[in-house]
Amino acid sequence: MINIFAPINPLGYGIHSNNMVKAFVDADVDINLTTIGGIKSESHFEKYWKPAADKKHTAFDKNSPSLYIFHDTQSNTYVGSPMMTFSVFETTKISPVSVHLLNNVADIVLTTTEAHKAILISNGIPEYKIKVVHEGIDPEIFNYYPAQEKWLDTKKFTFITTGKCEARKNTDMVVRSFVEEFQYKEVALICHTYNPFMEQKEPNAVKRFTGINIPSFGYNLVDDNEKGWKFSNGVSDIYFTKPTLNTPEMKQLYHSANVGIQYSRGEGWDLPLNEMLACGVPCIASNCLGHSEYLTGAPSIQRELIIEPVGTVVANDGVWFKGDVGEWADMSQEDLSEKMLYVHENQTKYSRPSPELSRYYTENYTWTAAVDTILNIIQEYQR
Repeated sequence: MINIFAPINPLGYGIHSNNMVKAFVDADVDINLTTIGGIKSESHFEKYWKPAADKKHTAFDKNSPSLYIFHDTQSNTYVGSPMMTFSVFETTKISPVSVHLLNNVADIVLTTTEAHKAILISNGIPEYKIKVVHEGIDPEIFNYYPAQEKWLDTKKFTFITTGKCEARKNTDMVVRSFVEEFQYKEVALICHTYNPFMEQKEPNAVKRFTGINIPSFGYNLVDDNEKGWKFSNGVSDIYFTKPTLNTPEMKQLYHSANVGIQYSRGEGWDLPLNEMLACGVPCIASNCLGHSEYLTGAPSIQRELIIEPVGTVVANDGVWFKGDVGEWADMSQEDLSEKMLYVHENQTKYSRPSPELSRYYTENYTWTAAVDTILNIIQEYQR
C-alpha cells in the first residue's frame, strides 16, 4: 500500500497527481489517496483516483510509504514510512520553510532533474535524501498519430504556446514577438495561456491570456465559439483557447500547430513541453531550469530550436516571485524572434509532426517510468 497526498484539479500539481495516480493503478500498485483542497476532476481520470480516495479512511496505514505531491512548504500535514516529498521549484533558491520541512519532515526528497537536485544540495538539503524522478507523458494519448480532429484548424502555418500567462513563462514576450514579426504574414498563433488567478482582478478577458494590447496591432475579434476566440487583422490570426481542456483534448490542441514555443525563465517540469514533443511537435524552447535535462538528448529537429539564456536575473514578477528566491534565466526577445523567423522561413521542414521526435519522448519519459523509479526508491529505502 502507498498513501498519496495530492490535489485533484486541472492546475500543475493536480495534473501531476492525476497522471501519477493513473500510472500507479495501471501498474497494479495498491494506493489510497488523501485529496488536498477542492476536487475538480475530468472524466478521463476519475476511474483511477476516485476508488483510491473513497477508501482512504479504512485503508490508511501510517506505517506505509507516503507520497506528497503539493507545495513542500505545507508538507508537515502527512505521515508515512518513508515519507516522500516532491520539491518542485523554478529558481535557484528555495524558501527557509521549504528547507526546514524537507530536512525535518521528509525521509526522501523527490525532484525532477539533476539541476534541481544540485540546487537543493546548495540550499542545505543532504544529498543522500534527494532522488530524481523524471516527469512523464502518457504515450497512449500523446503520440505521433494525428488526433481524429484538430482542436483548431487555422489553415495556416501555426505556432502554439501553452501555460498560464505570467512573467516566468514569458507569455507576453512570445505574443509580442509574434505580432511584431508576423502581423503581415499568413501565420497563426494559438495561446492556451488563460490565467485563472486573473479572473477576479482583470475585467478585460483578453488580458487574462496576455498583457499585450493586440487590438493596437489591428487584431479584432472575428469568431467566438465553444473552443475559443479568434482575433485577426485579415492576414495574421491569434487564437485564445477556452480556459480548460481535458487531457484527450490537449492532444487535439497540440496537433493543431506546427511548432510550439515554450520560452520560460524557469520550470519545475513543464509538462506541456514534453507532451508537445511526444506528439512530434518541435518546440522553440529556452534552455532553462526544468527544460534542459529533457532537451539534451532530443533529435536534431528539436535541438536546433533550443535557445540559450543570455544570463540570469533576480526572480521578481511582483506577484508570485518577490526577489527572495534567487534567480532564473534571462531570455532574449531578439533571439526568440530570430528563431521564429527561422522556423517560418523553413516551414516545409515543420509541415508534419516528427515521428523520430515523438518516439524519443514516448520511449524515454513516461509516467510509468516515473512510478517504476519511485517503487525502486522505496525498495532501496526499506532494505
